[in-house]
Amino acid sequence: MFKGLLILLFATSAYAADRVGEYSKFKMSVQGSVGEQMAKIADYQRSDDQYKVVTSYNIMGQTNEDVEMVPSEEVMTHEGAAQTLAFCPLLNGVVESLVINGNSYQTCKVAVNDDSLESMNRPLPKGLVGSGFLWLGDFPVNGVAKFKSTDVSLELIEFHWNN
Repeated sequence: MFKGLLILLFATSAYAADRVGEYSKFKMSVQGSVGEQMAKIADYQRSDDQYKVVTSYNIMGQTNEDVEMVPSEEVMTHEGAAQTLAFCPLLNGVVESLVINGNSYQTCKVAVNDDSLESMNRPLPKGLVGSGFLWLGDFPVNGVAKFKSTDVSLELIEFHWNN
């Protein structure tokens, strides 16, 4: 039994480390200023079961980088995305197709505000503020495909899963 548990733990840890390099890249607009943002899994801390997520921004030639340690259960997985879509009506959301780089993807469109954004257990893209809509789906790191409020818009333009 111990050997089976050890193999299971190793397989889980090996899978977690294999997620390093996954990313989501967004086109963004903040109060009329246009730029890009990328959230990338940069490292995995096995001892804490956390990912190092690096978010880089480039708005009007200004660059910035934010680093945070995120518990593994808060980083989007294919299974988590499937659950989000399955439970979309319970989130008062609507399943909607979005086209990204010529491919159609199912998303869950939900109405959000500052309080609901604050309470989400995932490393959302930086700068999401205000009341608007958030489209969630099978996308790496945070599961976000699109965000639209009066001051901020974010749209996924590129992403990469390792599996």
